[in-house]
Amino acid sequence: MDLVNKIRNRIAHFEPVWKQGDLYEERRYRQGSPAPALVQSAPNTPLDAIQRLKLIHDRITELLKWLSPDRYNDYMSSYVERHFNWICSAEGLVAYKQLQPGVNMPMARFKRELNSLLARQAMVTVSRKNRPVGTYYPMLR
Repeated sequence: MDLVNKIRNRIAHFEPVWKQGDLYEERRYRQGSPAPALVQSAPNTPLDAIQRLKLIHDRITELLKWLSPDRYNDYMSSYVERHFNWICSAEGLVAYKQLQPGVNMPMARFKRELNSLLARQAMVTVSRKNRPVGTYYPMLR
């Protein structure tokens, strides 16, 4: 629970989630008991940070499954879960780093310019009636 709360606070306060400290075993403090053991050192590389985020994600989704199997199933079949798995991969990280500044455009223009947007690897927020309806994130292969 502490791990979930810590990552929730990082997200809520717009702190970088990839900057994590050492990971210690989670258990309640009891007087006279030994200090929690070190489970994993702080991430030193981007791949270490990705692995840590995946570990945290796995623990959060496991907790969600205990609390509400229906919400867990909804989440596991969602775009958000697929996008998380993509961004928490070496390929997703490279693509994210190479994103061009975002462009806003209406749906009709997006359809017309799709080939050039693909070539430029640009992130695009698509709108309909001046309201955003989706965001396109290019994936590098």
